[in-house]
Amino acid sequence: MRKRILSAVLAGALSVSMIAGSALTASAADKRDANGQYAPDASTQTRRVYFAMPGCWESNYWKTEGKEAAGAYWWTGEDTIPWLGYKMAKETGEANITNVYTTLLPCGGDNANQIIFNNFVDGLMPSMEGYTKERFDAAMQTVDATNSYYNIAGSDYYSKELWMYVYDKLAEFMDYPAITWDAPENPKFSKNELAQTKPLVAQVLSEYEGYTNEEFMEEFDIPEFGKYSKNFFFDFDNQSGMGLGFGDMMYVCNLDPYSLTVSYTMVPEGKTTFGGEYFFYYGNGEYGTWPTKELLKEKTGIEFVDGKVVVPESAKDLKVDAYGNAVKTLQDADGNNITYMVAGTINGEYLNNKTIPAIPEDKKGVEPAPTAPTDPKGTVPAPGKDAQSSTNDTANTANKSNNTTNNSANGSVATGDFSFAVVAFVVVLAGLGVFYFTRKKYSK
Repeated sequence: MRKRILSAVLAGALSVSMIAGSALTASAADKRDANGQYAPDASTQTRRVYFAMPGCWESNYWKTEGKEAAGAYWWTGEDTIPWLGYKMAKETGEANITNVYTTLLPCGGDNANQIIFNNFVDGLMPSMEGYTKERFDAAMQTVDATNSYYNIAGSDYYSKELWMYVYDKLAEFMDYPAITWDAPENPKFSKNELAQTKPLVAQVLSEYEGYTNEEFMEEFDIPEFGKYSKNFFFDFDNQSGMGLGFGDMMYVCNLDPYSLTVSYTMVPEGKTTFGGEYFFYYGNGEYGTWPTKELLKEKTGIEFVDGKVVVPESAKDLKVDAYGNAVKTLQDADGNNITYMVAGTINGEYLNNKTIPAIPEDKKGVEPAPTAPTDPKGTVPAPGKDAQSSTNDTANTANKSNNTTNNSANGSVATGDFSFAVVAFVVVLAGLGVFYFTRKKYSK
């Protein structure tokens, strides 16, 4: 499979044009069924994902005009359609869960390398017919979320201990000497620790030369991970070791104020977008960063009691936030404290609190210019340093984060306004030539 990464200039132009991509034409393979949901051909490789909508997205306008829906929008590969994308199906398998939506996503070739979840309200712009402030304020969306996979240390949400566990299982399977982790208590991998995984990776590549990812995974899995036993796979295509795919996982928004992004690209007053991450879902509205509740309790001490998260007193690095999530705080490269969920529930305050988190004053009025791709080898999405998204990192001169992005929308709001001058500029640039970086990937 190949992922195309456009040149720096074209990527910047696209990040502007994609801000309001509803005027983009759909591909020839529009796969909407009668309900507007994604119905791919039987030959299309797909994965199922879930999205937990926060209560602050559920405005009165959304309930009446938005028809209480959610959307999944992607802009690469086949089966693309205009903003707001495909309508997601409401998950009805649990009577006490009302805010979970699901869809299949294509995961072959360039298909849906990144996606944006939204509440299926097109906010429009002040200059457009049908615009109202109520409608504009009701439109909600995430920043760009990866739809590919992570390699080791690819996201700060997933603990170092989880990746150590996975590599220890791989070493055991290969009858390979156990890796000596320098400082397992440190939350970040050292360069030496990461280097120690390479001989094990080389051993797998040597003994299983010619294997595909799928063939290897027929022999190797982690049974104690339950329904997620195959989500961790060996990436033969890029020869980059173990990866984590997102099949059957749930995207949950991070409602910490410093995880939010404010876009001023199209509207001077700004528009809030939400980051988050994929989590393992246990049912009953409960999720976490370990594949099962049993492992979550064993490794972190976190329990779910009467539908609420309980953090052990001994866990000095964990606390329960205002939304009932167990969270950890890590420092980024600049020494800023960033909050990440470790476990939580989607049917408590996450759903019941209908107030959009207030943007801190020192984060207002700051938005980065489009930047070039930062991962030229393309072996893994560039990891986030703030908690806004799995792959969308925003350079914030208010000194809350200092990151870059390789996403189409650059974390900006897509509201339906479209500049045909920008499109013409993109077409001209494309005519001058675009260089590509490519990568292969296996998607769970």
